[in-house]
Amino acid sequence: MNQNTIIVKNIKKSFGSTTVLSGVSFGLKKSENLIILGKSGTGKSVILQCIVRLIEPEEGKVLIFGKNIYDMEYDELNATRKHIGFLFQSAALYDSMTVRENLQFSLVRTTKIKQEELDEKVSESLRSVGLLNAIDKMPSELSGGMKKRIGLARTLIQNPDVILYDEPTTGLDSGTSKEISELIIETKDKYKVSSIIVTHDMPCAKLTSDRIIVLKDGLIYTESTYDELEKSDDKFIQSFFGY
Repeated sequence: MNQNTIIVKNIKKSFGSTTVLSGVSFGLKKSENLIILGKSGTGKSVILQCIVRLIEPEEGKVLIFGKNIYDMEYDELNATRKHIGFLFQSAALYDSMTVRENLQFSLVRTTKIKQEELDEKVSESLRSVGLLNAIDKMPSELSGGMKKRIGLARTLIQNPDVILYDEPTTGLDSGTSKEISELIIETKDKYKVSSIIVTHDMPCAKLTSDRIIVLKDGLIYTESTYDELEKSDDKFIQSFFGY
């Protein structure tokens, strides 16, 4: 049986009088790429933030490796977060640091790693995204696609069990988007990570997905594969494919 690494149970979240999530439940299987698909403002990114407890829902729970993240004290929460990589839309690099320093930052803060091992980890993570030659560049010298790759390298250096991708191809041209999507697949295959990928980019969904969850009105509208969704005669589903 394919064990769930994350289980989301009945998550409800509102901002003021606006209800964003009305009771969302799903599981993420081991070594699975799960797409969360939905129109803008349907709470896709809110789900990711709830999973890592950047925000807390009014109801529901998130089980990570069997433990409810909302019951965790500070130290246990931080220890759990080390197993989860979060790739933000903007890549969220520190502008005043070189690529090398960006990648070293979290490891230096959270571990007593020796310099030789730190250097090797930085080099290996950059090799894995094809950007070792950018190690001493500043973020301002990088293209949008390169920043996404460096953001992924910074995530991989922590050896996460789960990676959460928030709109990984937003703002990129079609060629670079395809490169990032292929890198997501390579990351899964090489590191056996489980991933949740929030997107409304259908080419990305087609390339990367093992399974797709579609959100509508704060609930899961349907769950299927890309191929099955593409054949659907449901008008809401067809709208994602431009029909």
